[in-house]
Amino acid sequence: GDEKEGSLPILGKVEVRVESLNLISKAIRPSPYVVLRYDRHWVRLPTSNYQCNINYDRSFTFGVRDASTMIRLVVFDQIKGKFLGMVRVRISTLPNGRWAKSVQPLYVRKESLSSCTIKKRGSLTLHFLWCHPSSLSYLHHYLKPTKPKKFFKAPFRQHEKTLNVQ
Repeated sequence: GDEKEGSLPILGKVEVRVESLNLISKAIRPSPYVVLRYDRHWVRLPTSNYQCNINYDRSFTFGVRDASTMIRLVVFDQIKGKFLGMVRVRISTLPNGRWAKSVQPLYVRKESLSSCTIKKRGSLTLHFLWCHPSSLSYLHHYLKPTKPKKFFKAPFRQHEKTLNVQ
């Protein structure tokens, strides 16, 4: 049968360190929390009541089976239930074997019938460490066919029989 995602080999690991969240707030202070998602895994960071600048300094490590997947960090306001912004980082864009610091802006898009506006809500300061053992194993994973072997042994035999092709 088809390979399931859980049976794919682990290519490497990625460590995500959420350093801080800095929100731009005008009148009412939000109670933000961050949800970090990678593949089928997710982690919710604690809610910080009525704070705009939060130092988390929390690290999380994930085994990576497909480097083309995204790490998503989504920020919400717990009191109002509002979406405050999202950051997406593709693992394959990270350097191998060294920490990469990134200050990512949080934007929210508001659409109406007549216009679309984008507002900056703040920023997340993140650090990433992507480690995979060798470029050869990394490339081998992406050059390997995704279909089961039975599709490559004799793909046209059944079709040839119906067309009487010799």
